[in-house]
Amino acid sequence: RRPAFVLGTLFVAVFGVASAFSTRLVAMLILRGLVGVGIGGITVPFDLLAEACPPALRGVVLCAIWTHWTLGSLGVIGAAWACLDGPNGPVAGEAANPLGWRVLTLIASIPPALSLFGICYLEESPAWLAARGRADDAKAIVLRAAARNGVPLDADAFDVAPEEENTEGAKALFRGGNFKRTMCVWTLSLTAQCAYYGVVLFLPLS
Repeated sequence: RRPAFVLGTLFVAVFGVASAFSTRLVAMLILRGLVGVGIGGITVPFDLLAEACPPALRGVVLCAIWTHWTLGSLGVIGAAWACLDGPNGPVAGEAANPLGWRVLTLIASIPPALSLFGICYLEESPAWLAARGRADDAKAIVLRAAARNGVPLDADAFDVAPEEENTEGAKALFRGGNFKRTMCVWTLSLTAQCAYYGVVLFLPLS
């Protein structure tokens, strides 16, 4: 899944920069659409982290990661405030010379481009590899992670067993106590997304 992350990040960075130089509305819409396609790939590390975390820490760690999304959103707002002209912006007034939306688009393309430098540290999930019968690759990743963190680990002291195939399917989401959990997660996600996109999409129009 690393290639999917690299390709998605390249889409966001390359087409994001290209859209800053677009001169036609059609070209702009196509390029921004390709950026949206790339966003589907840049979430791969989130899945890898989820599969690598112990169950007891998984929820806390994954929720903590979303703070970066919040900080990034605030950063984009700050960049827009600095780049775009407006009655309340820092470039307001008759002598205003705003940097413009092209500079804002370029600034927004920098973080995904920088994330490519961390690809050498991104490992595949051992659980995902084990589930596909690649136990040796999974074991190698565990050993590398232990070495990077200074944890002595003997390669002969453990083996990676393939995971049993899950035959439950989507029905498991509604079975037993999972029904309440599923409804709770769906409700929280729905309300959070409505509130978030309601602010992002409609606040500039107010």
